[in-house]
Amino acid sequence: MHRLTNPLRCLTGTALAAGALSLGSACLNGCTTVAGSSPATLVRVIDASKNAPAMDAYVATVPIALNFVSPSVSNYAFLGPGAATVNLDPHNSKTPLKQLSGTFAAASQYSIYVTDQGTTYNAALLTDQSSAAPSGDVSFRFLQQANVTGAVDVYLIPNGSTIADAKPLLAAVAPGTVTPYINVTADTYVIAVAPAGTAVTTTTTTTTSPIYMSAATQFSSGQVSTVLILDEQLLNSPPVTILLANDAN
Repeated sequence: MHRLTNPLRCLTGTALAAGALSLGSACLNGCTTVAGSSPATLVRVIDASKNAPAMDAYVATVPIALNFVSPSVSNYAFLGPGAATVNLDPHNSKTPLKQLSGTFAAASQYSIYVTDQGTTYNAALLTDQSSAAPSGDVSFRFLQQANVTGAVDVYLIPNGSTIADAKPLLAAVAPGTVTPYINVTADTYVIAVAPAGTAVTTTTTTTTSPIYMSAATQFSSGQVSTVLILDEQLLNSPPVTILLANDAN
């Protein structure tokens, strides 16, 4: 797993799961067609469950990601459109632990999203934004899976500003939340996450609660990103960390 100096983990096409793969040519910039073929559908795996074992994901008999564990986001894999069954198997086994059924539309993108549910885990099929954000904007979707931390506030702090000057982009986001895509002006941002209501700083009150803050990251016009919010498993401070995955550029 690749950890930057500041714990913003940025995926721009490199799968973090050991052994994660994509078939054919990886499509990392929102492309949805293969030369000389009909429009394809793109499918990846987002694993946010610390309770799930190492698994392999198949759509019908086609492997999408192998030996993936949390936290990770695989590359997109090309598939033919149509109705399909997704099997999540223990690694190197063909006895499904979870099954999902759905219809993959042509020229569309999807994520198989593995999450914790109490002491077990669950999986859902998410539809990803495959088109670029409006000109001058960047689109963000947030997946909140910080169960121990609980509800959080999310900030996008323009580079050079401080959290004291910022308002939450999203407030009191509960675990299990999958937000719609949100368009904001393309810029360089620090992504900050804090337990709900604790990251407020004024001229008279300064919070002492720990807060997650990423490195300043440039987001370009048209970019589409998914931000996965997770409990930090090995550290008490910061209490949460994030994975940042590109959906389309």
